[in-house]
Amino acid sequence: MTNIENINWDFVQRSVLNKKCILFLGPGITVNYGNNARMEQKFEELTNDASNDILSFHKKDGFLIFKNENAKLLNQDKIASFFNADYKNPLLEKIAEIPFHLIINVTPDKTMCKIFENKQFTYKTEYYSMKRLRQIEQAPDTETPLIYNLFGSVDDAETLIISHYDLFRYLKSVYAFNNLPDIIKSATNKENTNNIIFLGFEFDRWYYQLIINLLNLNFDPCIRYASIQNELDDEIKTLYESHFGINFASRDLKMFVDKLHSCFAENQLRKPPQTGEKPRKYLKTNIIKFINAAFNATDLDTLCMCYFDEVYNQFTSEQSKLTRINILMDYVAKNNLFNDLLDNGKEQNSVQFEKFAPYYE
Repeated sequence: MTNIENINWDFVQRSVLNKKCILFLGPGITVNYGNNARMEQKFEELTNDASNDILSFHKKDGFLIFKNENAKLLNQDKIASFFNADYKNPLLEKIAEIPFHLIINVTPDKTMCKIFENKQFTYKTEYYSMKRLRQIEQAPDTETPLIYNLFGSVDDAETLIISHYDLFRYLKSVYAFNNLPDIIKSATNKENTNNIIFLGFEFDRWYYQLIINLLNLNFDPCIRYASIQNELDDEIKTLYESHFGINFASRDLKMFVDKLHSCFAENQLRKPPQTGEKPRKYLKTNIIKFINAAFNATDLDTLCMCYFDEVYNQFTSEQSKLTRINILMDYVAKNNLFNDLLDNGKEQNSVQFEKFAPYYE
């Protein structure tokens, strides 16, 4: 194990500031922070409560074994509610202030997004979907970083990787169809990255080796550091050190994050905009009710075709009206276009607009 004091922190700092460093977040620093067995306990509890649908919980891989796909569908919302809980912690609060341009999360929670919102930091977010390629239009930078959920998003329950079957489909999707956004593929190469940091990963799970290979993260020259809290088998650790060039720096996540945070001067850490006026907090539930009441399916198509053509291009004939509204809301939230949506919506149907107000605090 590399002594934390022997890390070239000047190099790490430069790589972050020069947008040459990718941060990977694992469950040990998000959903399992403070309780390494939290997800395991939840899945075992769910297995007991839904024994007619879930045959067992495969502890070693962390996956549920469902009776069939219908059984999985019946329990998706319960699983999504677990990942949608509040996993904010002091380490993630500090990480949010470090000027990473790209943060890749391997759990489907939105904890980091919530922290960015609470701190009023500008950011973009996107997630991987096996159903269709979700491209990223704007390259991430330190001013507007990208938070990317590699294993799906709690906002889209069908994208969650919660069974072996999901994993096999996921690996096929990434490998056979090369279905990663161009921005992510571009980031994970030696021309654009020379430093990768893994925090809270579960390297003892066999499929992490496949993920690292599929993302081509074992290129050289590149320095890789990892800080994890769980004890690794010596053989597994040797494999990652020799084959993937990962330097295991510390089993104390707090010590690692504190040291990393201290590498940046006060004026280099991320801060909220100094506008004197807090950004609006939009009431999404009211906006959805307004759109649903003000526009029938045809009118919603017309609205998106005229003002949000990228959303309109995502519509298919099989989608329900509510699904299309969710796609619209997802796009508006990620691109901070709530004012545009409300202005155009009010122009089309002022009566319903007044009925469901207010739309922000």
